Amino acid sequence: MKKSFIFFFVAPLLLLGCSTTSATRISGASGTPWVSISCKRSHSRCYERAGEECPYGYSVIDSSGRSGQYTQVNQYGGYSIPIYHGELIIECKPGHTH
Repeated sequence: MKKSFIFFFVAPLLLLGCSTTSATRISGASGTPWVSISCKRSHSRCYERAGEECPYGYSVIDSSGRSGQYTQVNQYGGYSIPIYHGELIIECKPGHTH
């Protein structure tokens, strides 16, 4: 029973905590470089990553997000975890040179 508890209750919690943001360089409509940022847990993580990707600021091209619940039930009980997945597309402002 102890192995079942670890597998059904602890393992999914560990997987949900993995990789909260990722950024991919893409080409915008007019060929300008954009950054597509995918985030988990909260939309604020997308904006934190945008600040890291664009230290001189950025313009938001598109923003979306959806939330839901991850639920697992078995013979030992069950649990429900709130989940979130968001996407932010930005265009970095050019850096200032002196």
